[in-house]
Amino acid sequence: MTDGMKRAFVSYAGRDHAFVLRVVPYLSRHFRVFCYQLQQVVSDSYKRKLAEELSAAEIIIAFVGAELGEVQRNELFKAMNDGKSIIVVPLKGSLVPGGVAQRPADLPYLLPAEPSGELDLAHRPFVPPCDADEEPHPLQCAKRIVNHLAIAWPDFPCWSPVDGIPQNPHLFSYEKTIIQFYLNMMTFGDLSDLSRECPDPVREAMREECRQKILEGCPPEWPQVVDMLALYPDVFRRQPRPMPRGDHQKAGDRVASAALRRSSLHSDGEFAGLDFPEARPPQHVVYPRATALALKAGIVVSGGIAPGINAVIDGIVQRHWSYAREAGDEERLEIRGYQNGFHALLHNTRAVELFPDEGTAAKLAKQGAKILTSMHANEGGSVLGTFRLQRLLSDESRPDTLDTICRHTDDLDILYVIGGDGSMKAAHALWTYARDYRARRKLAPLSVVAVPKTMDNDILWVWQSFGFLSAVEKAKEIIEILHTEVRSNPRICVLQLFGSDSGFVVSHAVHASAFGQCDLALIPEVEFSMLGIAHYLKERICERSSRGALPNALIVMAETAIPVDAVDYLDDAPSTGGARDDESTVVLSSAEKEAILRYDAMRRDGRRIEGQTSDVLRNAGVKLLMRGLRRLLPLETLYPKKHKHVDWARLRIFDNEPRQILRAIKPSTSDIVTAQRLGVLAVDNAMAGYSDFMVSQWLTEYVLVPLDLVVLGRKRMPETGIFWQSVLAKTGQKPDLVAPWSPPKTP
Repeated sequence: MTDGMKRAFVSYAGRDHAFVLRVVPYLSRHFRVFCYQLQQVVSDSYKRKLAEELSAAEIIIAFVGAELGEVQRNELFKAMNDGKSIIVVPLKGSLVPGGVAQRPADLPYLLPAEPSGELDLAHRPFVPPCDADEEPHPLQCAKRIVNHLAIAWPDFPCWSPVDGIPQNPHLFSYEKTIIQFYLNMMTFGDLSDLSRECPDPVREAMREECRQKILEGCPPEWPQVVDMLALYPDVFRRQPRPMPRGDHQKAGDRVASAALRRSSLHSDGEFAGLDFPEARPPQHVVYPRATALALKAGIVVSGGIAPGINAVIDGIVQRHWSYAREAGDEERLEIRGYQNGFHALLHNTRAVELFPDEGTAAKLAKQGAKILTSMHANEGGSVLGTFRLQRLLSDESRPDTLDTICRHTDDLDILYVIGGDGSMKAAHALWTYARDYRARRKLAPLSVVAVPKTMDNDILWVWQSFGFLSAVEKAKEIIEILHTEVRSNPRICVLQLFGSDSGFVVSHAVHASAFGQCDLALIPEVEFSMLGIAHYLKERICERSSRGALPNALIVMAETAIPVDAVDYLDDAPSTGGARDDESTVVLSSAEKEAILRYDAMRRDGRRIEGQTSDVLRNAGVKLLMRGLRRLLPLETLYPKKHKHVDWARLRIFDNEPRQILRAIKPSTSDIVTAQRLGVLAVDNAMAGYSDFMVSQWLTEYVLVPLDLVVLGRKRMPETGIFWQSVLAKTGQKPDLVAPWSPPKTP
């Protein structure tokens, strides 16, 4: 939200909450919306809050259902007396007749009466319903409200297509909490059903959390995968697919979102409706009517590289050509490879054509740039290149960027997006934006299909991304090599691995390493201070060192593992210990200091990194850790009794950052198999007429996950989980490395 937005107060009765809460996130793109989370409990604080927000609001949006609630009556009465502008939004069964200019009998306080004492709605702000007997889609309702106000206020912008991305990009960091949220929603039913006189505090807290999540953009109901045929019955057509026997599974198979057998998740053998469609070859294929059997598909790779990308590309290409051969229409299939990610779509650079093999390309006598994907399927890297387009992660620049991309892809039928959590958001935003864009131009809708790819393993609803274990295996090898280095030539090594907002690579690599090789694992999910880790390392080094030994240790950190007291080490004060002058200072540039300050401010505000970590912040994190250790470790106040056992004057620290080595390795057999299956199943379900989904291996099955669910946050390592506790056991580090530490008293 920006300060330039007009302030709106949403008024509604408690019984209408389900629909209204789905409209509010869309309105929030255009207003500074106040919606008191459907809190219908009257109290002094509630009254004060209402009064403040009503006074500040420039427009009152009154959703009017079958009857007005007491609180809503009071809100509208006060707004009327204050001379506020009120816009009426009739809901299904509303006491407001559909567009009829007359005074409803039950609206004495809704709008100021005319001098004659009569209320003429025809001359009042009024949003006509799509149908008098049913509610419009929340998106359509919000669109009508905004466009109506654009007429009333010439300086108010008309509707701009929303992108489907929650206002809070980090609503959840764990799939189980998402499942529990929807279980809570199903339990509550009506969020305002509690007793006003004596609400249960635990239940009320859960309700408040649900309300807040919804207002920040979480769908109030478990999302479903988009069925293009059902959504656009006049645009798409279905035809049987000639298939080998056993090439498909029974339609309608569902996979539970959780494998836990708990009463809270399962009831009478049912999975509470919180499930996913199983990814499977289809019995029928769906084509846009205008294109007959011709299809134009595009593939884009976004973000960093990972072992297995080329196998995904080959799986998509091979499967599409198999469908074309089944239909006997290979000449009408075109698969475009967009080189260097969304950058190509933004700047409309020429794409290459993708073929499964030389025989297919020769048969069709295609001219121009082409790639034979089977020749590269087992290679590392990306045959199409890749690129991070940060503009798609910015609320300010995303609409214009999406508009340009839509213009450059308006002849595509299907777009496959291979990428990380930021790319999943981009895919969902593109699907949402393209729906409105293409409808205005009377073009067939664009199907958007996502394939998860991340070295961080931080995409929600992905059990384990392809390439992740290969990266962990390589990282484990590097830990072993550096362990030999720091023990043989005593030094302290700071090893930085992947993890812009999570510690999955660090924790898995450390856990897989031999006992005693890694002294300390640092991840963004677990807070620590420089003083805390210096105290722990000094204790660890002193305990295992004989007199005169040189300090040595191996620290493995994620990209944004930044100490909570980072700002205390930004100054250029010299080391206070006995380290040699030429090694005592690690210089941070002004840009690196600024990056640390911005990150620290963001963290204090409860915000987190979106997308990739900048090179400046990555470098700053490593330097800051090295600077802090050089300054603190030689201090005699840290374990003074044992201080002389180690020659701290010979303290040396170096860093190693092998990120590029980890992600550029060749894919393992497991990576190739998994990646090819993802590519094949992406095509199968795109051809079945589904869109706006991510194909994923979840638990033991391959499923279609609605992108509405994927964009709700970014997966993180649970600090209290058994896996992180196992990592602590492997390193021997203390669970709490933040608490202020007092040096022991010298007797």
